Amino acid sequence: MSLFEESKAELLRQDEMVELINSEKNPITHQLMAEASNALFSVLMRRESQPIADFDLLYFMEVIKEFCSHHKVLGLILEGKGDEIPGFPTE
Repeated sequence: MSLFEESKAELLRQDEMVELINSEKNPITHQLMAEASNALFSVLMRRESQPIADFDLLYFMEVIKEFCSHHKVLGLILEGKGDEIPGFPTE
């Protein structure tokens, strides 16, 4: 069954996504992953923009987990020092 009114797109592997979030041992990474999930569902519920194809929630959260686990990099970005990160795009 589709969550989306005007689309046949479905959310895939939602239970597995929740399990991945709940299994994260690092409290900072866990909270960031939970916030990403909240943001995703907030956007979906507003129905302003919807996926045009099925959306694999587990894959999405695996990418978010990788991103969120780089605490030092995120800290530098939040401090406005992203240009100090090796390989960080300057333009």
